Amino acid sequence: MARERAPRGESGGDGVGGPAIVQELLFKARRAGLAICEVPIEFVERERGESSLTLRKLIQGYVMVLRLRWWAMTGKLGKGKR
Repeated sequence: MARERAPRGESGGDGVGGPAIVQELLFKARRAGLAICEVPIEFVERERGESSLTLRKLIQGYVMVLRLRWWAMTGKLGKGKR
């Protein structure tokens, strides 16, 4: 099976990391016609330390989805391979 690279740099992203990168990668991979599959994982309770996930990072993820959709609708996001 051949592998293709997911598109990158099309949106002129602002360097937001965290969960937002997942939404961006999934959106761009789908637009490029790449296959997406879910791989189940099992979460376990943290034994030490604290999560670095904050409300701000979650909101950034949702905002990224809105940005990607807006860029796609206004033509500011490349079409990718089909």
